[in-house]
Amino acid sequence: MNKKIRISLKAARVNANMTQLQAAASLSDYTGVYITKDRIRYFEQSPNEVPDIFGKALSKIYGIPVDNIFFGSLSTKSCRKNVRL
Repeated sequence: MNKKIRISLKAARVNANMTQLQAAASLSDYTGVYITKDRIRYFEQSPNEVPDIFGKALSKIYGIPVDNIFFGSLSTKSCRKNVRL
C-alpha cells in the first residue's frame, strides 16, 4: 500500500518558518492578488475552501509538493438525521 504523507497548511507554513503575515505577503507577491493574514488563517481552518491556484502557490512558497499538503475537510463530525437517544 502506497500512502502519501500529507500535512496541514498550518504545519506546512510552520515548517517553512513563516508567520501568517509573511505567508500572506508571499502569496500576495506570488499571485498578484492582495491576501491578508486573516485569509491565511481561514485557509488553514478550512483547507477544503482553498482555490486550486492558491493551493499550488502555497505549495511553491512553502517548498512542499502540493500532493503532500492536505486540502480536505478537517471536520470530524458525523451527520445523522433523526437520531433518537
